[in-house]
Amino acid sequence: MAPKAKRQVPAKLTREDYRSLVENFPDILDRFDRDYRHLYVNPAGARIHGVSPGQIMGKTIRETGVLEPFSTLWESRIRQVYKTGKPLQVRDTFPGVNGTLYYESQCSPEWAPDGTVRTVLVISRDITSSVRIEESLRENDQLLQKIIELSPMSMAIVGMDGKIEYINRKAIETFGYSPEDIPTMGAWWELAYPDKAYRKKSIARWMGHVQKAMVEQTEITGGEYRVTCKNGDVKTMFIFGVPVASKVFVMFNDVTAYKTLQRELEGVRDGLELTVRDRTTKLQALAEEIIRVEHRERQRIAYILHEDLQQWLVAAKYKVGEICEHSPTTSAQATADRAQQLLDSAIEVARRLTVDLRPPIIHERGLKMALRWLAADMKHKFALSVQVKVTAVAERVSEEMGIFVFEAVRELLLNVIKHAGVRAAVVQIKPEGRDQFNVEVSDKGRGFDPSRVGKRKFGLFSIRERADILNGNMTMISRRRKGTRIELILPLKSKRT
Repeated sequence: MAPKAKRQVPAKLTREDYRSLVENFPDILDRFDRDYRHLYVNPAGARIHGVSPGQIMGKTIRETGVLEPFSTLWESRIRQVYKTGKPLQVRDTFPGVNGTLYYESQCSPEWAPDGTVRTVLVISRDITSSVRIEESLRENDQLLQKIIELSPMSMAIVGMDGKIEYINRKAIETFGYSPEDIPTMGAWWELAYPDKAYRKKSIARWMGHVQKAMVEQTEITGGEYRVTCKNGDVKTMFIFGVPVASKVFVMFNDVTAYKTLQRELEGVRDGLELTVRDRTTKLQALAEEIIRVEHRERQRIAYILHEDLQQWLVAAKYKVGEICEHSPTTSAQATADRAQQLLDSAIEVARRLTVDLRPPIIHERGLKMALRWLAADMKHKFALSVQVKVTAVAERVSEEMGIFVFEAVRELLLNVIKHAGVRAAVVQIKPEGRDQFNVEVSDKGRGFDPSRVGKRKFGLFSIRERADILNGNMTMISRRRKGTRIELILPLKSKRT
């Protein structure tokens, strides 16, 4: 078993040790006899007079150059200690080069064997720094209190024990409660949150934020609370704060007017949105009605062309034929033949106009087949090769929307023929989300700058405006010598029954 280590006994301080401590002591040490003579002064005390300790010992207070009224004051203090035998603690202020100096002194009696006071030991400490710090803190406290008191925001200081130590003038004006009404947080919760359920919820919420702020040493997370004032008014307050030492500094920002304005603005916004929705619905209905009216007018004109004009032209051709049979001269026969040729051309133009105005396939077989017919027609008339890619979504498009898409695609393909400088294009229809579909017409032609397309490009402008009214939109993507892609995003509507 290992021997126990011997306990270290501290060595006793020797006389020299005590002397070293006194000589290096930062406080002033003075020993006086009954005649107020210095029996001892340490180096710190001598430095105050600007001399060595040997130049002070043996001299009275006055002889060391201490002026009135301090010399008389210190003589009276030493005399009092000799007379009463009781310690005396005093504080003095002295004018200094850099302001007032503060010293705190302890005058203690030192006893002779016969029980009388033999000498008086004075220990003085320069407390200037601490006093100035105290004064600065006091000034800061006063300034802070003034700021809090005159602040336009309601403020309070709450102790950790729940005592409300201070509320400023603004808080009293805002809530109507005096310090006597709400001495503690318990009283505040009871009065400001009369509804028990809301009070319980608010206390849990606030205290949770306070505890988190104390743990993380951050400010208290702010939030909106409905506070009931003394007169019964309920105000919406944004309450936040910061824990400082053993207190909580709480601030209240009244956002009642803001919340009221916000509600009013939301009401106005909702009203505007309702109005816009109503007008948009009416515009959409109007656009669809315009499409139907235009389509009916096209049908009427096509009917006139087919049933009236073409019939009259055919009848005129037969009449010219009858004239030819009875014409006795060669020149009359030539004129009649020329008239028949012109009538044949007029009949063909009327026939094409009839088909262009009312392609029968869009009514009989729907949008998908109508676009394929359009592609074949473009190939036949303009030598434009059109690739059609249509998904099943086309079957869910209403007749009015289908007519608009058909006319828009035809206009865009005519633009390809006029401006793109190519003989091929692609038409694609695909889903776009749940309630929309995408119509795309693209080519690899010479392209253009979309930013320069204005109302002069009436075809594109008209398509865009019509798409907007139908609650859709049109996007033009084009670059010089890189081709063009026109996209229409339109609402998907079920076919009418």
